[in-house]
Amino acid sequence: MDSISKLLIHFLGVSLFQDEQTIKQSVQKQSMSEDVLVALFDEARKQTVFPIVYYTLREEAKRVLNEENREKYNRLFLSQYSASVRSMKEHLDLSMLLSSHGVKHVIIKGQTSASYYPNPKLRPSGDVDFLIEKNDRTYSNDILQEAGYVFVKESKKHDFHWTYEKSNSSIELHWDIPGLPEDSIVLRQLVSSVFEESNNLVLLDGCIKAPSLFHHGLILLLHMLSHLTSTGVGLRHLCDWLVFVEKIQDDEFLYIYEDALKQSGLWVFAQVVTQIGVKFFYCRTHSWCSNIDEELCDRILDEFLLSGNFGLNDDGSRKLQTKMIRNTRTRQINGKSILSTMISNVNSRAKKKYPRMKSYPFLLPIGWAGVGIEYMKWSRSKGNKSLNRKIYLEARNRQHLYEQLKLFDTNQNDK
Repeated sequence: MDSISKLLIHFLGVSLFQDEQTIKQSVQKQSMSEDVLVALFDEARKQTVFPIVYYTLREEAKRVLNEENREKYNRLFLSQYSASVRSMKEHLDLSMLLSSHGVKHVIIKGQTSASYYPNPKLRPSGDVDFLIEKNDRTYSNDILQEAGYVFVKESKKHDFHWTYEKSNSSIELHWDIPGLPEDSIVLRQLVSSVFEESNNLVLLDGCIKAPSLFHHGLILLLHMLSHLTSTGVGLRHLCDWLVFVEKIQDDEFLYIYEDALKQSGLWVFAQVVTQIGVKFFYCRTHSWCSNIDEELCDRILDEFLLSGNFGLNDDGSRKLQTKMIRNTRTRQINGKSILSTMISNVNSRAKKKYPRMKSYPFLLPIGWAGVGIEYMKWSRSKGNKSLNRKIYLEARNRQHLYEQLKLFDTNQNDK
């Protein structure tokens, strides 16, 4: 971990988990040059936590930065802060629209996650994500388009969500929880009551439909894990979990989650990311994760830092590694060899690209050729990499690291 990352984590932890007096004292103790502060703010932006850090260091920014940089980062803060305020209204409008038409739904991530922050408006907001029952897709689509939302045709390629745009807002209609493995019977049983057990969450002058405490925690873990093993995970994903778990006493957490997380294979992952908060972010000690190996915590935190939100710190290498170690159909790191995983992914892509091959598997070699051409075009496009020995070795190291998390291993009772 480099010095800028250490500073970023320090100020995130202080901002989220310490009182005002401690925050003030922490800022006064640090003496930062303009170059350091600029690097800190830029990394915070890549990790999608900029407003939190900037707000804590706003007076330091006035003192240290030159006029150009002061204006630059102040504008960025005001832009992201305003977007968060707008997002609250967008979440409320959407939830009220769906409720008025009798559509069962819950808002996932977004303002549900923000509600656990000391200052919800400082959590950067992006899309409005909501979950519906799969059978309500067509009805919900009609409601949204009638309300002025424009369907984004490119989103048809996604397996579990569609995207819509309206003015400056973007929403995602999900009919499956992000990161939920296709073949996990246990997890699908655990989330099957997500609509029936939803809560009304007060927001502005109304209420939105939010998942229960139990389901929100599961969704956070699955979403964070999905980004960790695929498109790139950022510190905001980690902070969403840490501010959430900090609000739950240990005995309550164990009562609600221990059996479910062990049965579904998420227990070790939950322990590791929580202990990262204890070790680096000034979170309180939790008895149920205190025995986790410190080196494992260090290496998983490095995964967050090396990636950045949606891979903003990635030069394209990690994106390619994902294709080598993560099964694209089941969304899992399955412990198989890299060669076996790549073959499985090529077959899945060929069947998706050429649906007839599901019925006529003898045509698969033609599909392999098509996928090969597609890969060559992909590897030559901006931001992507071609396979080489270094990328292969890094992929294998990541695979071995993730194996220590026992992901979706349903025999975690003794872990």
